[in-house]
Amino acid sequence: MDPRKLSDVVEGYSVTIKTDSGELTEGTVEKILTKVHIHQLGIKVILETGISGRVQKIHPVVSEREKTLNLINEFHSNIGLDEGESLEFKASMFYDLDTLEKTGKLSSFEKGPHSIAKTVAAFANQRGGVLYIGVRDSPRIIIGLKNDYSLLQYKQTADQFLFKLKKSMEQLISLYDFHQCVSDRKILCIDGEDICVLKIKPSKIPLRIKTKNGFEFYVREADDSILYENIQSFCTHWHEHMKELEG
Repeated sequence: MDPRKLSDVVEGYSVTIKTDSGELTEGTVEKILTKVHIHQLGIKVILETGISGRVQKIHPVVSEREKTLNLINEFHSNIGLDEGESLEFKASMFYDLDTLEKTGKLSSFEKGPHSIAKTVAAFANQRGGVLYIGVRDSPRIIIGLKNDYSLLQYKQTADQFLFKLKKSMEQLISLYDFHQCVSDRKILCIDGEDICVLKIKPSKIPLRIKTKNGFEFYVREADDSILYENIQSFCTHWHEHMKELEG
């Protein structure tokens, strides 16, 4: 497919664009700006992240069914692995599993969204990774999202869970940064239970978490998301991170 031809560039396609500053970035086409049938520099588009530029490459189209099957197969490969630099399992996002098991009562988990954001940022600030929500790590059990759904304010559905997840990340990270680093965000049905998968790419900009007292910087090290309290230490890490991405 030719990135210079208007007829070959379609809204919803995954593409690589070159921004006005010359940076290459991948994303999904939200709007096509070019009106002529052919442009030698590439058709100009706006991505879902709000970034605009000229298309340099059109990626092969994969159906939603194929994407889902690939993610399910990947889950079955990962479920038997230990958590590590690029893999983590979370039992829940919105409710406190410990309280539920001790008292039988379902209560909101205020730190849940922060825990998810911390892992997303740590993966993005390192080499990327995969996060599953609805799977207990130790012992490794598929719990599902039904208890998370029951705490949703409106519709207790997968779509509402993803919407609430997006709004939570918007408050803690920023919607732009979240879209930039999360390549897949999907609900999978595994053995009759819904789980959420987030696939995180290495970021080209430092991801920070907003707090009442400022910002937090996390980096994935082994099977933990480490808080860098010393900004100079994080800057040293980031310098090495960018050298690795560019190398």
